[in-house]
Amino acid sequence: MYAFTSVIISGALLFLSCASVGHKWLPAARLAQVAPRRLEYEVERLWDTLKLEKETTTTAGAGLTLKQKESVLKSPRPENRPYVKWLFVAGAVVVILAGWIMFGLGIEWGVHGNVIAGTVGE
Repeated sequence: MYAFTSVIISGALLFLSCASVGHKWLPAARLAQVAPRRLEYEVERLWDTLKLEKETTTTAGAGLTLKQKESVLKSPRPENRPYVKWLFVAGAVVVILAGWIMFGLGIEWGVHGNVIAGTVGE
């Protein structure tokens, strides 16, 4: 169950990072999957798609460099609600606890099976 849950979560994040709807929510994940030779193009495309120029102001109206745009795309944005961050933390804790419990039960059941097999003579 733990492996299935891990695969489902990572698959959903991969889908969101590749799907056009996911670019709005996970631009950093998209940038992590882009080949280095296409990074400049992808940063500009995401920057234009998300229309971040209005939100990001610099002194004297100077344009942002590629590295600055990449940094803004990879940083958390203010529209993200604080409860969402805590929801993800709680979800991670639940997944870790579920794996911990399943691992513990697997050991418990394995020891129990060996004890039973030893007493029955199998």
